[in-house]
Amino acid sequence: MYHVLQVMNYSAPYRGNFIESLETLREPLQARGGTLVYLFPAGADQGRSAEWVGDLVRQGHPVYFMTGSVWKDARLIRSLIKRHQIDIVHTHFTGRPMDMSVQLACVFTGVKKIKHYHAPSSCRSALTRAGKRLMLNRWLLIGVSESVTEGLRRDFPRNKSITLENGIAFARLDQYETLQPKHPDSVNCMMMGYNYYIKGVDLTVRAVAELRREFPIELYIPAAANEGALRENVTALLGAFPDWITVLPPRNDIASYYHMADIFISSSRSEGFCYAVVEAAYCGNLILASKIPGQGDLKVPRIVWFAPEDTEDLKNQLRSMILHKDALLKHTAQTRRAVQDTYDISVWTDKMMRIYESLTARTGD
Repeated sequence: MYHVLQVMNYSAPYRGNFIESLETLREPLQARGGTLVYLFPAGADQGRSAEWVGDLVRQGHPVYFMTGSVWKDARLIRSLIKRHQIDIVHTHFTGRPMDMSVQLACVFTGVKKIKHYHAPSSCRSALTRAGKRLMLNRWLLIGVSESVTEGLRRDFPRNKSITLENGIAFARLDQYETLQPKHPDSVNCMMMGYNYYIKGVDLTVRAVAELRREFPIELYIPAAANEGALRENVTALLGAFPDWITVLPPRNDIASYYHMADIFISSSRSEGFCYAVVEAAYCGNLILASKIPGQGDLKVPRIVWFAPEDTEDLKNQLRSMILHKDALLKHTAQTRRAVQDTYDISVWTDKMMRIYESLTARTGD
């Protein structure tokens, strides 16, 4: 029997694959007499995340919210450890203040601590690295790709660091609305754009702008956040916001967008794993992606790679994909089966439960 507190800095406008993944842990935990408890950041019960967070509350799941104060949150976490007999605190997307709250709360409790790195570790100075090493002493570190874990082993050599690739809740992608692109006869491309620089929006926009001299191309960009910054940056890049770019509002049934597109482009400068590439491949898109650490570790057949931050290579690879699109599309069913076999959420859930069991076994629970 063991009980897990999920502490996360996550308040997206949709549950997404992340929450779907955590929810798969509920049943196996309960089967062992355990509990899954959520602790969200302050304000997650309001604004853009209110609906799906409210659903968790209405379903009777134990859900709590941080205050934003290190000391108050430490006291809150301490009280939750006592109330729910927490054995493991598992953190996601947390920065120094939340990690400090967890560390303070767990002193003299015997509670095991996990920090789940969904993106590469960032220790820009020796002082920052030393501070993080001290705070995360004896935590288990999990990287979502081998590249992320390699960085953890470099930055935190005394911690145990392991790799657990993300799983995809493919069933949520089987429910979608059939949307019509603005111009069905065009080559319809899609990319994610919540962070203009990290997602490499500028690289794709430049390449598509040049290729539109040869082909009719539309670019769709779902923006879960920062739409204003996206529009401002594209306008600064091109001089005006073009009508061939469509910014799409966030929606939980993201498969509706994938099925509207022919080619999914991930021109990211940095990635821990990249859910979207696997999701898009499952939904039948051709995939063009930057060969960077994390993303480059993905086991997705027939990805077309381009050199990181190389607009010219991106453009050339995209041109080739457009010219051979019909032939490439014949293999999408095989790609779909391959990613399903590799990244099905059940694989992730089983591995995560084994990690929990190994931690609690050490304490005799």
